[in-house]
Amino acid sequence: METESDMIENLTIVPPSLPFVWQAKQYRIIKCGIENYEAYASVEPSNDKLVAELERRIKKDGGLSLYQAYGYVCFVEDYRKQQAKLAGQ
Repeated sequence: METESDMIENLTIVPPSLPFVWQAKQYRIIKCGIENYEAYASVEPSNDKLVAELERRIKKDGGLSLYQAYGYVCFVEDYRKQQAKLAGQ
């Protein structure tokens, strides 16, 4: 079991300057990180499910792993899925 001493107390993640693509829609990550052991995130346009997913990943991984594609960023596994679809066409 993870204790507070195992967790990151405060972390500011610099949001990407490129659009973030999730579920075929573009978003802008405004801010994200950890403050007082609690993950936080804010996106535009607002999407509670995306915010919850970002916060879950930040808390679980102690950061945020994204793939920078040409002109946008996304979750690594989303890029792999997109490439697999393109290869199958």
